[in-house]
Amino acid sequence: MKSLFFAFFLFLCLPSHAQSFNNYLFLEKKEIVDQFNDLSKKNKKYNISVNDSSGVLTIMITGFETISCSFKFNEDNLCEESQFKYSCGDCSQKHFNEFLNDKYYKWRLSKNGEYISKYKRFQVMRLESTKTDNCTTIVFYTTNWTKEYYNSQIKQ
Repeated sequence: MKSLFFAFFLFLCLPSHAQSFNNYLFLEKKEIVDQFNDLSKKNKKYNISVNDSSGVLTIMITGFETISCSFKFNEDNLCEESQFKYSCGDCSQKHFNEFLNDKYYKWRLSKNGEYISKYKRFQVMRLESTKTDNCTTIVFYTTNWTKEYYNSQIKQ
């Protein structure tokens, strides 16, 4: 009976984490490239090109939509900033809503207009829009906030 309960518990927990939209923060370059290559193998409509130069990993996704991704790393070779530039306004809004509604991060609007994850994730999400090409870039970065600072930033 205990094993049946445990299996049921796992069944409930796994789907909630599987819905998490990855922003690739805290991952190493190889892990990021491997995940994009796996994504490309699963969906043949997308092509992936990788360029690693000057400490910035750039991945271009082309296919149904075009997404330019860039990743910056800290001295421990872990991703500390990721950017996703979408080629159309509707696409970027769709992906932004997917990130925003992700229960794993529980994004909340901060006083400065950025979105902050729940405290223990130490992440910030920012939107950057350009009026000339109707593109939006979603930027994620890590932070090292204190509980007091975090609470002071939550928009009431």
